[in-house]
Amino acid sequence: MRNLDKIKRLFFLFSIATIGLFILNACKKDDRTIQVSGTITDASGNKIEGVTVNLQGTILQGGAYSSGFSDIASAKTDANGFYEINTDWQTVGKYKITLFKYNYFESSQEYIADDISKGSKVTKNLNINPVAWLKMVVNNTDPYDDSDKITFKYDSEETPLCYDCCNNNPTVGRGMIYSNTSKCKLYGNKNAKISWTVLKHSEVKTFSENIYCPAFDTTTFNISY
Repeated sequence: MRNLDKIKRLFFLFSIATIGLFILNACKKDDRTIQVSGTITDASGNKIEGVTVNLQGTILQGGAYSSGFSDIASAKTDANGFYEINTDWQTVGKYKITLFKYNYFESSQEYIADDISKGSKVTKNLNINPVAWLKMVVNNTDPYDDSDKITFKYDSEETPLCYDCCNNNPTVGRGMIYSNTSKCKLYGNKNAKISWTVLKHSEVKTFSENIYCPAFDTTTFNISY
């Protein structure tokens, strides 16, 4: 009977040790993962579905961090604009979260490595801007002489970066017969400022106007001078 009690006690102690080891290993595994989650919205606070959220990092390789960012893991936002990335932790110099969606401007944000530490669960809420198009049509409809001149431009503090994006570089038109049509991309659901200066009849006149550009659409602005 005593031997049976001893066996039961040993079995109990062995079970407790096994459970403890299992929990310890589970905790160690959790310590080597990271979770990054959040909500993606536009500038108006609308939650955006279907955004691809890429977690990237400068990975430690051969004793040095890579010069560029490598993909670590990705997720897509749901109908509430929510995303969640669960992945193994890696030694990185810094992180970057990049957002992609068709007809939206690519957006990214960099973080130091300590912002997403081993075993952490962090929240990163980010914004992404929809695309709109601005079409400017300029015509000299009241010619005076060959000294006629117009200088016009998209004139805004918010200037997206891409090869076909609107920028603040002025366009100059000269002569009695001048016509120009241009089209460029800009942030949607926002006002765009357009300014122009006209030289005619030896007089210089300056104008400007704000025009609302709805997302995913082309807004046409005509300048007749």
